Amino acid sequence: MKLQTLKISHFRNLTNLSISADPSFNFISGSNGAGKTSVLEAIYCLGTARSFRTTRNNLLIQNGFDKLNLFATFCDRLGKDHQVGLEKGNGSKRFRLDKSEVQRASEIARLFPLQTFTPDSHALLDTGPLARRRFLDWGLFHVEPDYLAVWQKYRKILSQRNAALRNNQSRQSITVWNEPLASVGEQISNFRQQYCDQISSHLDACLELFQLPYALNLEYRPGWSKNITLAQALENKIEFDLARAVTTSGPHRAELSLTIEKHPASSFLSRGESKAVAFSLQFCQMKLCALLSGEMPVVIWDDVDAEFDEVRRSAFLQLLADMDCQTFLTTTNFAGAVPNCVSSYKWFHVERGDLKEMV
Repeated sequence: MKLQTLKISHFRNLTNLSISADPSFNFISGSNGAGKTSVLEAIYCLGTARSFRTTRNNLLIQNGFDKLNLFATFCDRLGKDHQVGLEKGNGSKRFRLDKSEVQRASEIARLFPLQTFTPDSHALLDTGPLARRRFLDWGLFHVEPDYLAVWQKYRKILSQRNAALRNNQSRQSITVWNEPLASVGEQISNFRQQYCDQISSHLDACLELFQLPYALNLEYRPGWSKNITLAQALENKIEFDLARAVTTSGPHRAELSLTIEKHPASSFLSRGESKAVAFSLQFCQMKLCALLSGEMPVVIWDDVDAEFDEVRRSAFLQLLADMDCQTFLTTTNFAGAVPNCVSSYKWFHVERGDLKEMV
């Protein structure tokens, strides 16, 4: 997928700006607070209907205005052109795809895959299991056509079982949900296990590129004992679940364990190394997305200068160039951001919310 043009209106401090993008690299420079990250955030918001910086939608709308507008044109892997637009106000949201209004952001997200690298990417290793479950789910959403429907079905049944637990219903009223929950939960677990194995098959090469001399082990833990079925786990823990009024077994409690020499990777690595491992995992996702769906995600990389030394930064850019993916990057130092491996690029500079293409 290649983003061709982007128009932003009343998004954070960006009043009205337009970009005609390079199909390879797009460097966005500017001082801190100038608005360069907001350009990346607008692209992300257009593809996902949310921000990677805040959950408060009202903060996205420029002060003094009641709504924001985003619009882009892009072409898919088959060379077909598309148009996508988002209008967001306080409490309202409208999506359009190819001049037709759509109800679900997932319809656009499937056509508009985005891989985001930020200074907080190390959180994939350093925070709780939710971040790693989302990592798996993002990848499966883009490579497994049935995954979203299965995941939504599981969430619905889980909600019904949890409601029965909270309302202290009879044991029979609770266990009636065990079999349907287990059936769908096992499907999710199988999808995730297979995907984890595919990630592992590509990981060593990425780690070597970043000069990380570690053997990283990935293990998917499904959220219940592997020695029994999910149906058995739900039955065995019914009293435990009743006491806590919540379902404690299932893929919603799964973990992607990352270890080095049997130690948690987060306790073994420096912050910069954790970020490099997280980037490596995300690169593996991109490769799988391209191999299995045929669509290469657009890369958003915020703050190129953060924490990586020149060697790792150049290695990262070299890999992006080799993968022929479109990339949008922010930097405070454009002069030092472009290595020799980058042959095609555009440079945009942001100053107080205004953007100019530089020559």
